[in-house]
Amino acid sequence: MPHYMMATTAIHQLGDISREKPDLCIIEGEEGDNYVGRWVKGFGFVGVKFPKATTRELTEEEKDRFDGMQIAIGDNPPHMIVRTREPAKNAPTPTESPVIRLPDDETRVEQLKRKLAEYKERLRKHPFRAPEQQMDTICKIAILERLLEKKEASTWELSRELAKQYGSGFSGDWFNNACTVISDYCQTGGAHVRGGTGLKQ
Repeated sequence: MPHYMMATTAIHQLGDISREKPDLCIIEGEEGDNYVGRWVKGFGFVGVKFPKATTRELTEEEKDRFDGMQIAIGDNPPHMIVRTREPAKNAPTPTESPVIRLPDDETRVEQLKRKLAEYKERLRKHPFRAPEQQMDTICKIAILERLLEKKEASTWELSRELAKQYGSGFSGDWFNNACTVISDYCQTGGAHVRGGTGLKQ
């Protein structure tokens, strides 16, 4: 799970991208007196240096406030990525990969095909944007392509393939959200999906 902290001062190679009030950041490493990571909300700068003197752990109240928060990268639809609370320790550990299956309803299948075309068009509009800034869309495309090709998608297998392909740009949180969204599209047509453009009728 990503390590979230609160920071104010932030230095990027392009300049000072600090914020007046403490804001949520993701810490991915350390360099001397700095943490290294990125802001959760913003323009996707990576390799940002957050001085340890002005960066702190979240309070319990902040963990409650931010856990499950929806954010968007660029003009992508909102998606869940913030998980500040660990799952319950007594929660059962799955021994088999969850599998998303293509519905039998041909009308729903056609809707999913149109959704895939929409996601691909979204990527085409931003050919120079870094993969980590579009990972939500990339994951949804990968899941839908696997579903339409093989009629089912093993989430563990597909996540390993994407992690190998995109390296540090891959995000398990974005992948999990993509799985949740596509699975709900398959099962209910998107009855539980909030935000985004939904399935075209």
